[in-house]
Amino acid sequence: MVFGELSPSPSYVARKSDQSPPTETRRRASTAHTSKRRPSTDSESGPQIAPNQSPTRPSQSANSYQTPSTAALKRPQDASPDVFDATIPQKRTCTSNKKTAHASGQRADSEEIYSRPKTQETARLTHAKLCNRIRTKLSDDDRIKGVIYVFRHPTSDGSVWKIGTTKRLYIERFDEHKSCCKFEPDPFHVSAQEIQNCNLLEKLIHMDLCYQVRYRSCTNRTKGHDEWFEVSEYMAVETVKKWERFIHEGKPYDSQGNLNVVWSYVLEQRSPAALNVRDMSHDARHEQWADILAPPTYSDYVYAYSAYARSELKATYDWVYMFFWQLLTILYSLHALALCRNRPAFYALVFVLGCAVLPSFRLQSTEKQKVRSPKKKA
Repeated sequence: MVFGELSPSPSYVARKSDQSPPTETRRRASTAHTSKRRPSTDSESGPQIAPNQSPTRPSQSANSYQTPSTAALKRPQDASPDVFDATIPQKRTCTSNKKTAHASGQRADSEEIYSRPKTQETARLTHAKLCNRIRTKLSDDDRIKGVIYVFRHPTSDGSVWKIGTTKRLYIERFDEHKSCCKFEPDPFHVSAQEIQNCNLLEKLIHMDLCYQVRYRSCTNRTKGHDEWFEVSEYMAVETVKKWERFIHEGKPYDSQGNLNVVWSYVLEQRSPAALNVRDMSHDARHEQWADILAPPTYSDYVYAYSAYARSELKATYDWVYMFFWQLLTILYSLHALALCRNRPAFYALVFVLGCAVLPSFRLQSTEKQKVRSPKKKA
């Protein structure tokens, strides 16, 4: 040992030997901290509880019951959007009502929706409805004048037709279809002149083709159109012309709105009440109604008015038979007054007239009134 060199004290040497390098100390601390945070791979559910810590029930402030909005705010931002969270209400979007328009403003053929009715009427039921509607007295709405038009969609294949009526110029009605339904109507038939009872005419045409009615959706209306019919061009135009001739040329209704004598007889004779329900088809019904709506012949007029005269005579006979003695007494009093020409004969006539008219007045009811029992006192 060199003289003059200071040696460390024993206590200092002991303290230095107990201390570890700083880097090694930090590494050990980090490893220990990580091991505490890392969950055990052996357990699959629930938090890890230290041995010296007892399990406690979560407090009321914990997010045990969260509202959908709170759960949405607390979701991780990097969560996959494809994952469905049951706590968050999902919006359902309906793609069937989305309208995809072309550059020209018209919808594609695949987007045209012509839905069929749930149930179709039988030919026998349609026949009965037509007969009842024709016999029904006209209403104020049925008597409106107008024209009937037939057109199709320009992109259709010619199997679906629109049949309607308007009391204005048909061009104005077509412009409304163009602006509302976004297509240019392709007209095939328009009435040559205004027709009386045009609303009734439209109802009869729609009733005649009710088994082929189609419901078409509209781009600008929540409610679509139900005046489209899936028939051929010949069937659509001929059906309209058939009923136009009946209403405009046949003039089946009188001034009071009732079916006149001739057409009442024709409808009764040409439309039998009993039809074969099972075998009758709509094609056979169309052929039958073409014969029913044919113009009446001369013999039809003769038989119709003769039948009407017989019915009126029978009604008159029944009325005379009901009031026979009253009428006979009045005639006898008139004959006596014409022969005698004095006051007693006149007074006798007045008395007979009074006796004849008196039974037509209702006397006061002689029924005993129901006597109610007195209410018991409480």
